Amino acid sequence: MSRIAVYALGLGASILIARSLGPEGRGRYFFPVTVVSIVTVFGHLSLEQAAIHLYATRGATLSQLWSHMSAAAACLGGCAIGILLAWRALDPGQLFAGIPLTDMVIAGAAIPFSIHLLYAGNILTLSRRLARLNAAQIIGALLQLILIVSMSCTDRLDVRSVLLICTFSIAATWFLTLLSLSREPGFSKPSAGHIWREMLLYGLFIHPGILLAFLHLRIDILFVKQMTDMAQVGFYSLAVTLAELIWISTDSLAAAILPVQTDPDANAAGAMTARSCRLSLFAATLLAVGLGLAGGHLITLCFGPAFAPSMPCLMLLLPGIVSFTVQRACGNYLHRTGRPFRISAIIAGEVALNIALNLVFIPPWGARGAALASSISYATGSILFLAWFLRASGTPWREAVFMTSDDLRRVTRALTPSPQR
Repeated sequence: MSRIAVYALGLGASILIARSLGPEGRGRYFFPVTVVSIVTVFGHLSLEQAAIHLYATRGATLSQLWSHMSAAAACLGGCAIGILLAWRALDPGQLFAGIPLTDMVIAGAAIPFSIHLLYAGNILTLSRRLARLNAAQIIGALLQLILIVSMSCTDRLDVRSVLLICTFSIAATWFLTLLSLSREPGFSKPSAGHIWREMLLYGLFIHPGILLAFLHLRIDILFVKQMTDMAQVGFYSLAVTLAELIWISTDSLAAAILPVQTDPDANAAGAMTARSCRLSLFAATLLAVGLGLAGGHLITLCFGPAFAPSMPCLMLLLPGIVSFTVQRACGNYLHRTGRPFRISAIIAGEVALNIALNLVFIPPWGARGAALASSISYATGSILFLAWFLRASGTPWREAVFMTSDDLRRVTRALTPSPQR
């Protein structure tokens, strides 16, 4: 529910930003944020995933992990900012044309906070203090919305002020999260013991796959900017924001079954993964139908008629977004096969397909071409992940795709209010 609350607050801010800046202004704001998010993911080196590994298999303490990751965040954050500025200075292909250096610096200032926040969130999750992280994220999103509202009401909302507010909200969330950690015994002092080598090696081992997976979700924004104009970036980014509601709504199911997917009983793990696949597909399909029917009215009513071209992009994205829920459901199970390079190879193939299709589809169709390219690459990867899961688990394909009568009864009971006594 916390992710949905953060999304709802962010959606409210997006509505005000869109109405104040228009499609081109939204594109000018969203492009730096996308570039910064890519550099952030590149820079964090997946040390938070390494921490999970060391905590579960090497007996590393949370205070020890936090001490090392805090030091790493400062170093990696600074390096990531340097990479961003070097990318902006070299600017191959004039990707940053029309984007002032000041805007990139403002957006890039959030990188060290974002990396440290990622690590802190990981520690709070491992220490079963997720409620504190959720509270910090909700407060940060609320502060962002309040500042956006105040600037919008005074007609002072422009691209630079939006970037400043975004960076401030990330810093505020970081501060509140660290405040929670500082109250935990043992986390406020440096910890003895050195696990740098193991943490770095494991992080580097899995980082390419994580980076490729993120690029698959965001690299199309760069192609739209490079091959069209800022208005097209604005249209496409809005479609992506609305479509990702489906992922956020089904993520809780994927998180809930993770303990079962790592269970030593392979049959139980396979059965639960198959159930997660069909439930995710069912829920995502219902949400996609709802967005398809109401999306046009939602866009023009909330964001304004200027964003009407976002609707075709949304419609083209929805099939791929729905299918991608299967990849998320199967991914954790496939880690137990001990073939991380195959997972990375499939994701790399998805990215390569996405890039190739973007180069073909964007010139004639603009943002709609990017949406179609993403939908095809998402669906292709999901089919490959599903086929691998079915073969590895011995699950019949119908069991992973179609809802059973028992599933429908459970869903009906969950949605039916219990009678009051």
